[in-house]
Amino acid sequence: MNHSETRDVTGVGPVLRTPESHFSAITDYHWPPQYMAIGPGLRLAYVDAGPRDAAETVLLLHGEPMWGYLYRKMIGPLVEAGYRVIVPDLIGFGRSDKPTTPTAYTYSNHVAWVCEFVQKLDLRGVTFFGQDWGGLIGARVATDLEDRFARLVFSNTDLPDSGPGLPLIAAQERLEPQMLRDVFGMDWRATVDDDDRIDPARMQALVKAGRSLYFLAWRVYS
Repeated sequence: MNHSETRDVTGVGPVLRTPESHFSAITDYHWPPQYMAIGPGLRLAYVDAGPRDAAETVLLLHGEPMWGYLYRKMIGPLVEAGYRVIVPDLIGFGRSDKPTTPTAYTYSNHVAWVCEFVQKLDLRGVTFFGQDWGGLIGARVATDLEDRFARLVFSNTDLPDSGPGLPLIAAQERLEPQMLRDVFGMDWRATVDDDDRIDPARMQALVKAGRSLYFLAWRVYS
C-alpha cells in the first residue's frame, strides 16, 4: 500500500498528498485531473471538461466532507449541453494537497485559494453551483470577483446574514468542544454514537433544537 507523501510548505507546515493509486478503484469519475499551484505552494486538483471556447462556463464547488467526485453525474450532461465545466477539489480534499495543521483551514484561506484559482484560469461569465461549504466559500468568491460571475446557484448550503456574532466567539477563532459545552450547554458528540458513527436520530433531534446548534456541533466535529 502506498502511503501519502508528506512535505513542508512555508507558512503552512506539513502537507500531505494522496497518491494517485488510492483513486484507482474509482471507475465512474473518468475525467483526467489537472493541477495548479495555489497560495504558498499548495497543489490544487481540478477537472476541466468540455470546450475551452464554450460560450458559458459552469463552476461546481463541493462541500465537506466530499470532493469533486460529488459531481460525477452532472459533468457529462453539462458538457453534452455545450458548457465548459470546472470542478476543483478544495484544498484538504480529494486529489488536492492536505495541510495537517487545522489552523490552515480558515474560511479566509479557502476563499483566497478559490479566488486565485478562478483568476489563474481567467474564468468569465461563470455560472456557479455550490453545495454545503462550497456554497459559503463560493458566494464570497463571487462577491470578490463579481465581474467574472453571471449566475449563482446554491444547494444544501446557507447564506448567513449580517448581524451580531455569537457570544464570546470571535471571527476565525478556533471553536473548542469545551466552549460549546460552556456557552451552549451541548456536546458535539450529541450527533454520533460511541464508535463515532453518525446517528440519524440524534442528528434530527439537534436539527429540531435549532439550526445554529446543529451547525456549531458539526463545526467542532469536523
